[in-house]
Amino acid sequence: MEEAQPPADAAEAKVVLPPAKSIFELRTPAVAAEGGRSKTRIGELLGLQTPTFVVLTSRCMPLHLRSQALEAQVPGQLLFEIPIGDVILRHDAVSQCGAASEGCRGFWPHLKPHLTYCSFRNPRLNPSVHGGDSVCSVETSGGRRKVAP
Repeated sequence: MEEAQPPADAAEAKVVLPPAKSIFELRTPAVAAEGGRSKTRIGELLGLQTPTFVVLTSRCMPLHLRSQALEAQVPGQLLFEIPIGDVILRHDAVSQCGAASEGCRGFWPHLKPHLTYCSFRNPRLNPSVHGGDSVCSVETSGGRRKVAP
């Protein structure tokens, strides 16, 4: 048997890679024409847009500042994280508010100009799992509940 011979030119054996690119791209915030307010999303991570930051809430209210004070300090559209247990409301309470047709945004008008999303875990609570990996638990208005398979 013949032994494999190295290539005559060492440059032929090298693999040419494209220049490295960061997985996170920071963008200049887009500023709206009215009032110079910036938008919520300002970056991109692996091709997905990312928010500047997320405002945690308790019962749909910002934790540390009143919504009016928060708007004065951080102008523009914000992203609010709302634990699902906080937005499960009794139907009659929402239907009695003046803007019932708008659902939760009618019940909490300070959320209207902002983006919101529901999380199934409350970040302010200990993330322990009831029953280990064999049971799924979710946040509800009455606390954590196990979900049967």
